[in-house]
Amino acid sequence: MTVQLPVVDVRPLVAGTTYRDPRPNWPVPARKFSRRSRDHHRSNFVRGLGAVRPRLRGGVAPWLSESSYVDMRNRVRIGTPVRFDPDQTSTKVAYRNFYTDGIVGRLEVCFACRGGNGRRTGLMSQYATQAPTWLRGRRDHAVPLVDFGPRFAAHLLDATTVGDPVSTGSVLGDELLAWWELRDWVVRAGEPAVITETPGVAGEGASLHQTWWITEGTRLASWDLDQGAADLEEMRRLKTHVSRLHSGFLAAETVLGLCVNGKLDPDHPPVERFLISTLDTLLRPRRHGFGNAQLLGMVIGHARDVYWDTVATLQDALGLLDNDRIRSRVAEYHNLVAGAIAPTRREITIDIKELVMTKYESNISDGVFHGPVNTGSGGAHQHNTGTDAASLAEALERLRTAVASMSATLPSEDTVAAEDATAGLSREADLAEADRRRSGILARLSSLADVATRAGGAGTALAAAVTAVRSAFGL
Repeated sequence: MTVQLPVVDVRPLVAGTTYRDPRPNWPVPARKFSRRSRDHHRSNFVRGLGAVRPRLRGGVAPWLSESSYVDMRNRVRIGTPVRFDPDQTSTKVAYRNFYTDGIVGRLEVCFACRGGNGRRTGLMSQYATQAPTWLRGRRDHAVPLVDFGPRFAAHLLDATTVGDPVSTGSVLGDELLAWWELRDWVVRAGEPAVITETPGVAGEGASLHQTWWITEGTRLASWDLDQGAADLEEMRRLKTHVSRLHSGFLAAETVLGLCVNGKLDPDHPPVERFLISTLDTLLRPRRHGFGNAQLLGMVIGHARDVYWDTVATLQDALGLLDNDRIRSRVAEYHNLVAGAIAPTRREITIDIKELVMTKYESNISDGVFHGPVNTGSGGAHQHNTGTDAASLAEALERLRTAVASMSATLPSEDTVAAEDATAGLSREADLAEADRRRSGILARLSSLADVATRAGGAGTALAAAVTAVRSAFGL
Protein backbone atom coordinates (compact mmCIF):
# COMPACT_ATOMS: atom_id res chain seq x y z
CA MET A 1 0.00 0.00 0.00
CA THR A 2 1.54 3.28 -1.13
CA VAL A 3 0.59 6.79 -0.03
CA GLN A 4 1.60 9.34 -2.65
CA LEU A 5 2.08 13.05 -1.89
CA PRO A 6 2.43 14.98 -5.19
CA VAL A 7 4.59 18.11 -5.33
CA VAL A 8 4.88 20.60 -8.21
CA ASP A 9 8.05 22.72 -8.35
CA VAL A 10 7.65 25.40 -11.05
CA ARG A 11 10.96 27.17 -10.42
CA PRO A 12 12.45 25.82 -13.70
CA LEU A 13 9.54 27.53 -15.50
CA VAL A 14 10.07 30.97 -13.94
CA ALA A 15 11.84 33.52 -16.14
CA GLY A 16 13.54 35.34 -13.25
CA THR A 17 15.96 34.31 -10.51
CA THR A 18 14.64 31.56 -8.21
CA TYR A 19 17.83 30.65 -6.24
CA ARG A 20 17.16 26.97 -6.85
CA ASP A 21 20.14 24.66 -6.41
CA PRO A 22 21.00 23.44 -9.96
CA ARG A 23 22.19 20.09 -8.64
CA PRO A 24 21.33 17.30 -9.31
CA ASN A 25 20.70 17.76 -13.00
CA TRP A 26 17.12 16.48 -13.30
CA PRO A 27 15.59 14.49 -14.90
CA VAL A 28 18.79 12.44 -15.37
CA PRO A 29 21.22 12.93 -12.45
CA ALA A 30 24.88 12.53 -13.36
CA ARG A 31 25.71 10.04 -10.60
CA LYS A 32 23.42 7.45 -9.08
CA PHE A 33 24.63 4.31 -7.34
CA SER A 34 22.68 1.76 -5.31
CA ARG A 35 23.16 1.48 -1.56
CA ARG A 36 24.96 -1.85 -2.06
CA SER A 37 27.37 -0.48 -4.64
CA ARG A 38 30.96 0.14 -3.57
CA ASP A 39 30.49 3.64 -5.05
CA HIS A 40 27.27 4.38 -3.14
CA HIS A 41 28.92 7.37 -1.45
CA ARG A 42 29.51 9.01 -4.86
CA SER A 43 25.80 9.36 -5.69
CA ASN A 44 24.37 12.82 -6.20
CA PHE A 45 22.89 14.10 -2.95
CA VAL A 46 19.92 16.42 -2.57
CA ARG A 47 20.58 18.65 0.41
CA GLY A 48 18.03 18.09 3.15
CA LEU A 49 16.50 15.07 1.38
CA GLY A 50 18.89 12.22 0.64
CA ALA A 51 21.01 10.37 -1.91
CA VAL A 52 19.93 9.71 -5.49
CA ARG A 53 19.60 5.99 -6.18
CA PRO A 54 18.96 4.02 -9.39
CA ARG A 55 15.86 1.91 -9.85
CA LEU A 56 17.47 -1.50 -10.16
CA ARG A 57 14.48 -2.94 -12.01
CA GLY A 58 14.70 -0.14 -14.54
CA GLY A 59 12.54 2.81 -15.46
CA VAL A 60 9.18 2.81 -17.20
CA ALA A 61 8.59 4.35 -20.63
CA PRO A 62 7.84 7.08 -21.53
CA TRP A 63 8.81 8.63 -18.17
CA LEU A 64 12.47 9.66 -18.43
CA SER A 65 12.85 10.37 -14.71
CA GLU A 66 11.47 7.05 -13.45
CA SER A 67 14.87 5.35 -13.56
CA SER A 68 16.01 7.06 -10.33
CA TYR A 69 14.71 8.34 -6.99
CA VAL A 70 15.83 10.14 -3.85
CA ASP A 71 16.08 7.82 -0.84
CA MET A 72 14.21 9.61 1.98
CA ARG A 73 14.55 6.94 4.68
CA ASN A 74 16.83 9.09 6.84
CA ARG A 75 14.83 12.31 6.50
CA VAL A 76 11.12 11.39 6.66
CA ARG A 77 10.07 9.50 9.76
CA ILE A 78 6.87 7.48 10.11
CA GLY A 79 5.30 6.45 13.38
CA THR A 80 5.63 2.74 14.20
CA PRO A 81 2.83 0.84 12.41
CA VAL A 82 0.31 -0.79 14.70
CA ARG A 83 -1.50 -4.09 14.28
CA PHE A 84 -5.13 -3.86 13.35
CA ASP A 85 -5.66 -7.57 13.82
CA PRO A 86 -2.66 -8.94 15.71
CA ASP A 87 -3.37 -12.55 14.86
CA GLN A 88 -3.42 -12.05 11.07
CA THR A 89 -2.56 -8.58 9.80
CA SER A 90 0.44 -6.30 10.39
CA THR A 91 2.16 -3.49 8.50
CA LYS A 92 5.64 -2.02 8.24
CA VAL A 93 7.19 0.78 6.20
CA ALA A 94 8.85 -0.68 3.09
CA TYR A 95 10.33 2.50 1.59
CA ARG A 96 10.16 6.31 1.53
CA ASN A 97 11.17 7.59 -1.91
CA PHE A 98 10.97 10.92 -3.69
CA TYR A 99 10.58 10.79 -7.47
CA THR A 100 10.94 13.92 -9.60
CA ASP A 101 11.81 15.15 -13.07
CA GLY A 102 12.66 18.57 -11.63
CA ILE A 103 9.09 19.87 -11.92
CA VAL A 104 6.62 17.02 -11.35
CA GLY A 105 7.47 15.20 -8.13
CA ARG A 106 5.94 12.86 -5.61
CA LEU A 107 6.89 11.53 -2.20
CA GLU A 108 5.83 7.89 -1.88
CA VAL A 109 5.62 6.05 1.42
CA CYS A 110 5.00 2.33 0.92
CA PHE A 111 3.60 0.05 3.63
CA ALA A 112 4.01 -3.73 3.39
CA CYS A 113 0.92 -5.44 4.75
CA ARG A 114 0.27 -9.11 5.50
CA GLY A 115 -2.95 -11.05 5.54
CA GLY A 116 -5.22 -8.31 4.26
CA ASN A 117 -8.78 -8.97 3.12
CA GLY A 118 -11.28 -6.36 1.99
CA ARG A 119 -12.20 -5.15 5.47
CA ARG A 120 -8.62 -5.15 6.74
CA THR A 121 -7.41 -3.40 3.60
CA GLY A 122 -9.81 -0.57 4.37
CA LEU A 123 -8.54 -0.37 7.94
CA MET A 124 -4.93 -0.39 6.79
CA SER A 125 -5.67 2.38 4.29
CA GLN A 126 -7.11 4.48 7.08
CA TYR A 127 -4.07 3.84 9.22
CA ALA A 128 -1.56 4.52 6.42
CA THR A 129 -3.09 7.91 5.73
CA GLN A 130 -3.21 8.80 9.42
CA ALA A 131 0.23 7.44 10.40
CA PRO A 132 2.17 10.14 12.32
CA THR A 133 4.82 11.66 10.02
CA TRP A 134 7.59 14.16 10.67
CA LEU A 135 10.96 15.35 9.41
CA ARG A 136 13.98 14.07 11.30
CA GLY A 137 14.52 16.06 14.46
CA ARG A 138 11.00 17.49 14.47
CA ARG A 139 9.02 14.76 16.25
CA ASP A 140 6.96 17.39 18.04
CA HIS A 141 5.65 18.61 14.67
CA ALA A 142 4.25 15.24 13.54
CA VAL A 143 1.09 15.30 11.43
CA PRO A 144 -0.96 12.54 9.75
CA LEU A 145 0.79 11.31 6.60
CA VAL A 146 -2.11 12.44 4.40
CA ASP A 147 -1.52 16.03 5.64
CA PHE A 148 2.26 15.94 5.31
CA GLY A 149 2.35 17.21 1.69
CA PRO A 150 2.42 20.97 2.42
CA ARG A 151 5.14 20.52 5.06
CA PHE A 152 7.22 18.45 2.67
CA ALA A 153 6.76 21.05 -0.09
CA ALA A 154 7.96 23.80 2.27
CA HIS A 155 10.95 21.68 3.30
CA LEU A 156 11.79 20.93 -0.36
CA LEU A 157 11.81 24.66 -1.11
CA ASP A 158 14.07 25.47 1.84
CA ALA A 159 16.44 22.54 1.24
CA THR A 160 16.98 23.26 -2.47
CA THR A 161 17.33 27.05 -2.21
CA VAL A 162 20.84 28.55 -2.22
CA GLY A 163 22.10 32.13 -2.30
CA ASP A 164 18.72 33.73 -1.64
CA PRO A 165 18.48 37.20 -0.03
CA VAL A 166 17.49 35.75 3.33
CA SER A 167 20.42 33.33 3.65
CA THR A 168 22.90 35.97 2.45
CA GLY A 169 21.62 38.55 4.92
CA SER A 170 20.34 41.08 2.40
CA VAL A 171 18.53 44.08 3.82
CA LEU A 172 14.98 44.96 2.86
CA GLY A 173 14.67 45.93 -0.78
CA ASP A 174 13.02 45.01 -4.06
CA GLU A 175 15.07 41.83 -4.38
CA LEU A 176 14.05 40.57 -0.96
CA LEU A 177 10.39 41.47 -1.43
CA ALA A 178 10.33 39.74 -4.83
CA TRP A 179 11.83 36.61 -3.27
CA TRP A 180 9.30 36.47 -0.45
CA GLU A 181 6.47 36.85 -2.96
CA LEU A 182 7.96 34.10 -5.14
CA ARG A 183 8.36 31.67 -2.23
CA ASP A 184 4.63 31.74 -1.75
CA TRP A 185 3.71 29.85 -4.92
CA VAL A 186 6.67 28.18 -6.67
CA VAL A 187 6.49 24.84 -4.79
CA ARG A 188 3.05 23.38 -4.13
CA ALA A 189 1.64 20.16 -2.72
CA GLY A 190 -1.22 18.43 -4.53
CA GLU A 191 -4.02 16.09 -3.56
CA PRO A 192 -2.65 12.81 -2.13
CA ALA A 193 -3.38 9.36 -3.48
CA VAL A 194 -3.42 5.84 -2.04
CA ILE A 195 -2.46 2.90 -4.25
CA THR A 196 -3.30 -0.53 -2.83
CA GLU A 197 -1.85 -3.67 -4.41
CA THR A 198 -3.45 -7.02 -3.58
CA PRO A 199 -2.98 -10.55 -4.99
CA GLY A 200 -6.55 -10.70 -6.29
CA VAL A 201 -8.11 -13.99 -7.41
CA ALA A 202 -5.75 -16.56 -8.94
CA GLY A 203 -6.57 -17.37 -12.54
CA GLU A 204 -8.50 -14.17 -13.15
CA GLY A 205 -7.31 -11.05 -14.96
CA ALA A 206 -5.94 -8.16 -12.98
CA SER A 207 -8.35 -5.36 -12.12
CA LEU A 208 -7.99 -1.65 -11.43
CA HIS A 209 -10.55 0.41 -9.53
CA GLN A 210 -10.49 4.10 -8.61
CA THR A 211 -12.55 6.03 -6.09
CA TRP A 212 -12.25 9.29 -4.13
CA TRP A 213 -12.08 9.50 -0.36
CA ILE A 214 -12.54 12.34 2.06
CA THR A 215 -10.65 11.50 5.22
CA GLU A 216 -10.24 13.89 8.13
CA GLY A 217 -11.10 16.81 5.86
CA THR A 218 -8.67 15.81 3.07
CA ARG A 219 -9.72 14.56 -0.36
CA LEU A 220 -7.56 11.87 -1.93
CA ALA A 221 -7.65 9.45 -4.84
CA SER A 222 -7.75 5.75 -3.96
CA TRP A 223 -6.56 3.15 -6.47
CA ASP A 224 -6.95 -0.62 -5.98
CA LEU A 225 -4.74 -2.87 -8.13
CA ASP A 226 -5.59 -6.59 -7.94
CA GLN A 227 -2.89 -8.67 -9.57
CA GLY A 228 -4.77 -11.88 -10.33
CA ALA A 229 -2.86 -13.85 -12.97
CA ALA A 230 -1.08 -10.78 -14.35
CA ASP A 231 2.69 -10.57 -14.67
CA LEU A 232 4.54 -8.89 -11.79
CA GLU A 233 6.52 -6.65 -14.12
CA GLU A 234 3.34 -5.48 -15.84
CA MET A 235 1.81 -4.65 -12.47
CA ARG A 236 4.91 -2.63 -11.54
CA ARG A 237 4.57 -0.67 -14.76
CA LEU A 238 0.85 -0.16 -14.22
CA LYS A 239 1.47 1.21 -10.73
CA THR A 240 4.07 3.62 -12.10
CA HIS A 241 1.64 4.85 -14.75
CA VAL A 242 -1.07 5.41 -12.14
CA SER A 243 1.39 7.32 -9.94
CA ARG A 244 2.74 9.48 -12.77
CA LEU A 245 -0.70 10.11 -14.20
CA HIS A 246 -2.01 11.39 -10.87
CA SER A 247 0.96 13.70 -10.25
CA GLY A 248 1.12 14.78 -13.91
CA PHE A 249 -2.56 15.66 -13.96
CA LEU A 250 -2.15 17.88 -10.89
CA ALA A 251 1.00 19.49 -12.34
CA ALA A 252 -0.80 20.39 -15.59
CA GLU A 253 -3.66 21.94 -13.62
CA THR A 254 -1.24 23.90 -11.42
CA VAL A 255 0.86 25.30 -14.27
CA LEU A 256 -2.22 26.19 -16.33
CA GLY A 257 -3.67 28.01 -13.33
CA LEU A 258 -0.43 29.93 -12.77
CA CYS A 259 -0.44 30.93 -16.44
CA VAL A 260 -4.02 32.16 -16.19
CA ASN A 261 -3.39 34.24 -13.07
CA GLY A 262 -0.24 35.78 -14.52
CA LYS A 263 2.35 34.13 -12.29
CA LEU A 264 3.84 32.22 -15.23
CA ASP A 265 4.28 33.41 -18.81
CA PRO A 266 2.81 30.86 -21.27
CA ASP A 267 5.08 32.26 -24.02
CA HIS A 268 8.21 31.57 -21.97
CA PRO A 269 9.80 28.59 -23.83
CA PRO A 270 10.18 26.33 -20.76
CA VAL A 271 6.50 26.85 -19.84
CA GLU A 272 5.34 26.19 -23.39
CA ARG A 273 7.48 23.06 -23.68
CA PHE A 274 6.32 21.73 -20.31
CA LEU A 275 2.60 22.18 -21.00
CA ILE A 276 2.75 20.75 -24.50
CA SER A 277 4.83 17.72 -23.51
CA THR A 278 2.81 17.04 -20.35
CA LEU A 279 -0.58 17.30 -22.03
CA ASP A 280 0.66 15.21 -24.95
CA THR A 281 1.81 12.51 -22.55
CA LEU A 282 -1.51 12.53 -20.69
CA LEU A 283 -3.62 12.54 -23.85
CA ARG A 284 -1.76 10.54 -26.47
CA PRO A 285 -1.68 6.74 -26.36
CA ARG A 286 1.93 5.65 -26.01
CA ARG A 287 3.45 2.44 -27.38
CA HIS A 288 4.41 0.86 -24.09
CA GLY A 289 1.38 -1.35 -23.47
CA PHE A 290 -0.74 1.20 -21.66
CA GLY A 291 -3.27 3.88 -22.66
CA ASN A 292 -2.85 7.04 -20.63
CA ALA A 293 -5.80 8.75 -22.32
CA GLN A 294 -8.16 5.95 -21.26
CA LEU A 295 -6.81 5.95 -17.69
CA LEU A 296 -7.11 9.74 -17.43
CA GLY A 297 -10.71 9.44 -18.62
CA MET A 298 -11.31 6.84 -15.92
CA VAL A 299 -9.90 9.05 -13.17
CA ILE A 300 -12.15 11.92 -14.15
CA GLY A 301 -15.08 9.66 -14.94
CA HIS A 302 -15.13 8.35 -11.39
CA ALA A 303 -15.09 11.90 -10.03
CA ARG A 304 -17.29 13.69 -12.58
CA ASP A 305 -19.20 15.68 -9.99
CA VAL A 306 -15.96 17.16 -8.66
CA TYR A 307 -14.47 18.17 -12.00
CA TRP A 308 -17.07 20.57 -13.31
CA ASP A 309 -14.92 23.39 -11.93
CA THR A 310 -11.97 21.97 -13.83
CA VAL A 311 -13.93 22.16 -17.08
CA ALA A 312 -14.83 25.79 -16.42
CA THR A 313 -11.19 26.61 -15.61
CA LEU A 314 -9.99 25.04 -18.84
CA GLN A 315 -12.62 26.93 -20.81
CA ASP A 316 -11.35 30.17 -19.29
CA ALA A 317 -7.78 29.17 -20.09
CA LEU A 318 -8.68 28.78 -23.77
CA GLY A 319 -9.64 32.42 -23.92
CA LEU A 320 -6.90 33.78 -21.68
CA LEU A 321 -3.83 31.98 -23.04
CA ASP A 322 -2.54 33.74 -26.14
CA ASN A 323 -0.50 30.78 -27.35
CA ASP A 324 -1.87 28.71 -30.21
CA ARG A 325 0.18 25.60 -29.50
CA ILE A 326 -0.85 25.45 -25.84
CA ARG A 327 -4.44 26.34 -26.66
CA SER A 328 -4.69 23.41 -29.06
CA ARG A 329 -3.54 21.02 -26.31
CA VAL A 330 -5.83 22.62 -23.73
CA ALA A 331 -8.73 22.24 -26.18
CA GLU A 332 -8.06 18.50 -26.44
CA TYR A 333 -7.69 18.31 -22.66
CA HIS A 334 -10.98 20.16 -22.19
CA ASN A 335 -12.77 17.83 -24.61
CA LEU A 336 -11.48 14.78 -22.76
CA VAL A 337 -12.54 16.14 -19.38
CA ALA A 338 -15.94 17.27 -20.62
CA GLY A 339 -16.57 13.93 -22.30
CA ALA A 340 -15.42 11.88 -19.34
CA ILE A 341 -17.75 13.57 -16.87
CA ALA A 342 -20.89 13.71 -19.01
CA PRO A 343 -23.93 12.45 -17.07
CA THR A 344 -24.43 9.22 -19.03
CA ARG A 345 -22.26 6.33 -17.87
CA ARG A 346 -21.88 2.75 -19.04
CA GLU A 347 -19.71 -0.06 -17.80
CA ILE A 348 -16.81 -1.16 -20.03
CA THR A 349 -13.78 -3.40 -19.77
CA ILE A 350 -10.26 -2.55 -20.96
CA ASP A 351 -7.83 -5.39 -21.67
CA ILE A 352 -4.14 -4.49 -21.42
CA LYS A 353 -2.04 -7.56 -22.11
CA GLU A 354 -2.98 -9.78 -19.18
CA LEU A 355 -4.69 -6.91 -17.38
CA VAL A 356 -8.45 -6.43 -17.30
CA MET A 357 -9.57 -3.07 -15.91
CA THR A 358 -13.25 -2.65 -15.19
CA LYS A 359 -14.58 0.88 -14.82
CA TYR A 360 -17.42 3.21 -15.71
CA GLU A 361 -16.91 5.33 -18.80
CA SER A 362 -19.09 8.11 -20.17
CA ASN A 363 -20.46 8.55 -23.66
CA ILE A 364 -20.48 4.83 -24.39
CA SER A 365 -23.92 4.10 -25.80
CA ASP A 366 -25.85 1.01 -26.73
CA GLY A 367 -24.03 -1.40 -24.50
CA VAL A 368 -20.67 -2.89 -25.29
CA PHE A 369 -18.13 -1.58 -27.92
CA HIS A 370 -16.08 -4.20 -29.83
CA GLY A 371 -12.59 -3.31 -31.00
CA PRO A 372 -9.22 -1.95 -29.98
CA VAL A 373 -8.88 1.67 -28.93
CA ASN A 374 -5.25 1.81 -27.91
CA THR A 375 -1.74 1.06 -29.12
CA GLY A 376 0.96 -0.94 -27.43
CA SER A 377 1.96 -4.57 -27.30
CA GLY A 378 -1.13 -6.56 -26.53
CA GLY A 379 -3.37 -3.59 -27.27
CA ALA A 380 -6.27 -2.25 -25.27
CA HIS A 381 -9.84 -3.11 -26.13
CA GLN A 382 -13.21 -1.56 -25.45
CA HIS A 383 -16.49 -3.10 -26.45
CA ASN A 384 -19.61 -1.43 -27.88
CA THR A 385 -22.45 -2.76 -30.04
CA GLY A 386 -22.56 0.04 -32.66
CA THR A 387 -23.68 -1.06 -36.14
CA ASP A 388 -20.22 -0.38 -37.69
CA ALA A 389 -18.23 -1.41 -34.61
CA ALA A 390 -16.39 -4.39 -36.08
CA SER A 391 -15.28 -2.73 -39.32
CA LEU A 392 -14.39 0.54 -37.55
CA ALA A 393 -12.37 -1.28 -34.90
CA GLU A 394 -10.49 -3.22 -37.58
CA ALA A 395 -9.81 -0.06 -39.59
CA LEU A 396 -8.55 1.83 -36.52
CA GLU A 397 -6.24 -1.02 -35.58
CA ARG A 398 -4.87 -1.01 -39.14
CA LEU A 399 -4.33 2.74 -38.85
CA ARG A 400 -2.51 2.44 -35.54
CA THR A 401 -0.27 -0.26 -36.97
CA ALA A 402 0.58 1.91 -39.98
CA VAL A 403 1.41 4.93 -37.82
CA ALA A 404 3.51 2.82 -35.43
CA SER A 405 5.50 1.27 -38.28
CA MET A 406 6.36 4.72 -39.69
CA SER A 407 7.16 6.55 -36.45
CA ALA A 408 10.88 5.78 -36.56
CA THR A 409 11.31 7.33 -40.02
CA LEU A 410 8.91 10.28 -39.83
CA PRO A 411 9.97 13.77 -38.74
CA SER A 412 9.02 14.39 -35.12
CA GLU A 413 6.30 16.91 -36.01
CA ASP A 414 4.67 14.39 -38.40
CA THR A 415 4.86 11.67 -35.76
CA VAL A 416 3.11 13.93 -33.25
CA ALA A 417 0.47 14.95 -35.81
CA ALA A 418 -0.22 11.33 -36.80
CA GLU A 419 -0.46 10.10 -33.20
CA ASP A 420 -2.69 13.00 -32.17
CA ALA A 421 -5.01 12.44 -35.14
CA THR A 422 -5.18 8.68 -34.48
CA ALA A 423 -5.97 9.24 -30.79
CA GLY A 424 -8.68 11.74 -31.75
CA LEU A 425 -10.28 9.28 -34.17
CA SER A 426 -10.31 6.63 -31.43
CA ARG A 427 -12.13 9.03 -29.11
CA GLU A 428 -14.68 9.80 -31.81
CA ALA A 429 -15.20 6.06 -32.35
CA ASP A 430 -16.01 5.68 -28.64
CA LEU A 431 -18.99 8.03 -29.03
CA ALA A 432 -22.45 7.14 -30.19
CA GLU A 433 -22.85 7.80 -33.91
CA ALA A 434 -25.17 10.74 -33.25
CA ASP A 435 -22.57 12.38 -31.02
CA ARG A 436 -19.61 12.09 -33.38
CA ARG A 437 -18.31 15.35 -34.82
CA ARG A 438 -18.07 14.94 -38.59
CA SER A 439 -15.87 18.02 -38.98
CA GLY A 440 -13.44 16.76 -36.36
CA ILE A 441 -13.20 13.33 -37.99
CA LEU A 442 -12.59 14.83 -41.43
CA ALA A 443 -9.94 17.21 -40.07
CA ARG A 444 -8.03 14.34 -38.46
CA LEU A 445 -8.29 12.20 -41.60
CA SER A 446 -7.00 15.13 -43.64
CA SER A 447 -4.05 15.54 -41.26
CA LEU A 448 -3.16 11.85 -41.62
CA ALA A 449 -3.48 12.05 -45.41
CA ASP A 450 -1.07 14.99 -45.44
CA VAL A 451 1.45 12.97 -43.40
CA ALA A 452 1.11 10.06 -45.84
CA THR A 453 1.64 12.39 -48.81
CA ARG A 454 4.78 13.92 -47.31
CA ALA A 455 6.15 10.42 -46.63
CA GLY A 456 6.02 9.54 -50.31
CA GLY A 457 6.19 5.85 -51.13
CA ALA A 458 6.65 4.98 -47.44
CA GLY A 459 3.21 6.42 -46.77
CA THR A 460 1.28 3.99 -48.99
CA ALA A 461 0.13 1.78 -46.11
CA LEU A 462 -0.90 4.83 -44.08
CA ALA A 463 -2.88 6.25 -47.00
CA ALA A 464 -4.71 2.94 -47.43
CA ALA A 465 -5.47 2.80 -43.70
CA VAL A 466 -6.85 6.36 -43.80
CA THR A 467 -9.16 5.39 -46.66
CA ALA A 468 -10.37 2.35 -44.71
CA VAL A 469 -11.12 4.44 -41.61
CA ARG A 470 -12.98 7.03 -43.67
CA SER A 471 -15.12 4.28 -45.15
CA ALA A 472 -15.75 2.67 -41.76
CA PHE A 473 -16.98 6.02 -40.41
CA GLY A 474 -19.35 6.20 -43.38
CA LEU A 475 -17.79 9.37 -44.83
